[in-house]
Amino acid sequence: MAFAMVKRLLPTESYQEYKADKRLVLLEPSGAEHSYIDFKSGNDPDSLRGYAVHFFIMDEAARQSEASWVSLLTTTTQTQGRGFIISTPRGHDFFHE
Repeated sequence: MAFAMVKRLLPTESYQEYKADKRLVLLEPSGAEHSYIDFKSGNDPDSLRGYAVHFFIMDEAARQSEASWVSLLTTTTQTQGRGFIISTPRGHDFFHE
């Protein structure tokens, strides 16, 4: 859902879409690549490892495993990145803490 929503918000000439990778490459007005947005699932914590992330949004955080949160957190530690954690409470888990 987030992939489709961000595409609707961006002018079509401002990005190049890689649907299979769930990646949007943001383009300069000249057409040169500027940066990119990856859309990942927290269902597999290993899929979140290995990237140096400058900014993240974790939606439905209370439904994710603590392992997914730790994997995401380590990717921003490298870059001193920031992020938003969005959710509604679901008991007393890591998100509640």
